[in-house]
Amino acid sequence: MRMQLLIVSIFTLVILPYSLAQDAASIPAELNIEDFCVGPSITLNSKLYLVKEDGFCNAIKNLKEENSTPDSYFIEDINYTFANLDPTDLIAAKECQTLGQLKVPKTSDLNLGLNNSLRNNDRTKWQIRLYASHSFTTYGKSDFKMRSSRINIDVKDSPIFGRDGHHWFNPKTFLADGHNPAQMIDEPSNTFTIGFIKPSKSSKISHEFILSAFHPKELYQTDGTAQVNGTVDGVEVNGVVQMNKPFDGYNQTPGELEIARNESTYQNMIYTVGYRPRFKLLDGKAGSLIYSPGIELGVATGKAYSSIVKEDEWWDFDSYEEAGTANYHGYGGAVTNKVEYLLPGGKFGIHYENKLGAFKKKIPFLDGTQEYTMKFMGNSIGMTFMIRDFNVSKKERQMKRKSRKQNKQ
Repeated sequence: MRMQLLIVSIFTLVILPYSLAQDAASIPAELNIEDFCVGPSITLNSKLYLVKEDGFCNAIKNLKEENSTPDSYFIEDINYTFANLDPTDLIAAKECQTLGQLKVPKTSDLNLGLNNSLRNNDRTKWQIRLYASHSFTTYGKSDFKMRSSRINIDVKDSPIFGRDGHHWFNPKTFLADGHNPAQMIDEPSNTFTIGFIKPSKSSKISHEFILSAFHPKELYQTDGTAQVNGTVDGVEVNGVVQMNKPFDGYNQTPGELEIARNESTYQNMIYTVGYRPRFKLLDGKAGSLIYSPGIELGVATGKAYSSIVKEDEWWDFDSYEEAGTANYHGYGGAVTNKVEYLLPGGKFGIHYENKLGAFKKKIPFLDGTQEYTMKFMGNSIGMTFMIRDFNVSKKERQMKRKSRKQNKQ
């Protein structure tokens, strides 16, 4: 196996017996690979050995310090393999006449059985991570241009409300009759992101390219008043009026706004691509802390719904639901700031992300359209998962699993 080749090669060629002719000796169970890097010699079973190395101990030190990478188990795997070797494999020479007969190559000349990325401490291959989070979203006010056969108005500073669906995280919701847990993916306002990370030669900085899917839920103003300019049913309206005048005893006045529903929550998505550098702020035995500023660009899709009281009616409505699925609604971008904590090994973590975005949208409204800019601030809290680390080969992953299984026994 790969680690066995490492140990055999190093201790066959690098460790020189102080006494030039040694018999096979058993290896103490408590022996640690780092013991060979303490000084110029080591005692095994009461026999003194000289240790000659050229960069190996420094590489071991660097690998151990990088405990936020898959190398966190590297030393552990070496020790496990070393402890399970046949002691007779570690004898450098049984018959030696003089020290000069032993030629000790540099570690750079040895075939250690490792790939170049490990031997050179080069961890710059791609990683893939999944981020899953719940988003708490606040929307800013916007100017609306509403155009239809009955309404031709401009609305100033109209608020947009959100339906984040926090109640889906309430245990009572899960225990309710007929509850479908799979709706956790759709009903709350969630964000899912795939990150493709390219580490640099500096262990403190890496580069991440992302694909993100954000699920906002927009509710437009239908209650309260707003500044409106234009015409409603051919009647000019200029001033502060009610967006949906309450029922007032069948006393309908021409020019009244009676918008009952105006929303875009179903299938409403924002898909973005982006880039963010990753700065490692802290790194230690307890894990690592990473800060990532970023920028994203993308498109908005959805399915709009609106309704209005029919002209000269009181309880009948004209309702309009956008046909199709994943309809294009507009474009825009966002700037992000993310703080991420990763457990040792980097396979799991938690993160917080702040996102400031603006999307120019044009969506169906009644039998026409409405245009506006959706401005929002999202605060997301969620989990981080390592999907694949190409710095770790298949054989290395198998070795790690075997080593951890052995340690549990």
